[in-house]
Amino acid sequence: MSLRRRINVDSRVSIGRNRPSQHRAAVGNSGGLCHAFVVSGGQLAERLRATVPLVAEVVVDLPDIRLRARPRPGEWSAIEVVGHLIDKFDHWAVRARRAVSEEFPHLDPYDQDRCVRDSGYQDADLTLLLGRLAASAERFARFVETLDATAMERPADHGEYGRISAHDCVVLPLQSMPEHLAQARAAASG
Repeated sequence: MSLRRRINVDSRVSIGRNRPSQHRAAVGNSGGLCHAFVVSGGQLAERLRATVPLVAEVVVDLPDIRLRARPRPGEWSAIEVVGHLIDKFDHWAVRARRAVSEEFPHLDPYDQDRCVRDSGYQDADLTLLLGRLAASAERFARFVETLDATAMERPADHGEYGRISAHDCVVLPLQSMPEHLAQARAAASG
């Protein structure tokens, strides 16, 4: 069975179209997303799960040389983008959990480049990474499904974005998906 067939999620679900910088401005100016933009935990969970087939579609049929090609020094290869998404979902899931369970926690940014480098994604097996991404997305989605509207509004202080909510901790990584998919495509195309 092909890797593409084993990923059984409807990839037509919208992931989000806003660039992170647009969301950053909205978060910084309003102290969190306004209520009109808040979607249910179930909808967000569906979007988290839908990321996996979208990523797989970009990378699964790539020859190994294209998968691991870095477009320029200091830029990630397509397989490193996959690894970064694992890190991103894991970090934002922890942040969302902290926002829900702690009183206005401070959330430190993390060094994305160091995480990618130290994890050795460049030399990793793609099938294993896509499995890890699916597991990470599923863990995050299951947690998000447990959150009610009150929990989604719980605030935190992010070192880069300022005041954000648990909802923002889910939306921010989702909003970065179009950019990361384009980054993986660009890296693979040389």
